[in-house]
Amino acid sequence: PGNSAASAKQNKKPRKKLPPVAAASAVAALLSNTQTKLLASIRATSPPDTTKLDWNTARSLRLPFWLRSLPTLRLLCEEIAQTIFRRSKNIMECALFYVALRKQKTTLLNLARADPTDWGTKLVGFLQNHDFASQKGRKAAEKNAYSLLRKRHYAPAAAFFLLAEPPML
Repeated sequence: PGNSAASAKQNKKPRKKLPPVAAASAVAALLSNTQTKLLASIRATSPPDTTKLDWNTARSLRLPFWLRSLPTLRLLCEEIAQTIFRRSKNIMECALFYVALRKQKTTLLNLARADPTDWGTKLVGFLQNHDFASQKGRKAAEKNAYSLLRKRHYAPAAAFFLLAEPPML
């Protein structure tokens, strides 16, 4: 009895949120010569059902701050984007990561095709119809970014600002 949405919300287990790593620990990790071992130990201590890191975990561990290896950081960024898309099935939630990796014409476009929501179909058309190196494409990306900002969709707005070639920073 009662509202099924409310009961579903109560039955949903909250994800365990990690406390943020102290700034001194992040600086120590930044200066460490064993960053790959630190990352391996983080993966070893994560729960067995989660093989890939998500953004909340990476942010609380301050991984983007202290991880110096660009190839490892790129792999981590793609892993986070994949985790976000796998959980939400919404392309706009992970678009920022793929655009930051400059994979908007490959991976982002393919995932947008797989997204059955209205966001996915709109993004496919937008990515296919614009050359973001041209003034027209840059202007279109900027207009969409400001529209998303007004709607308080901050991460997708940031992705649209970064779509332009060179990115609008």
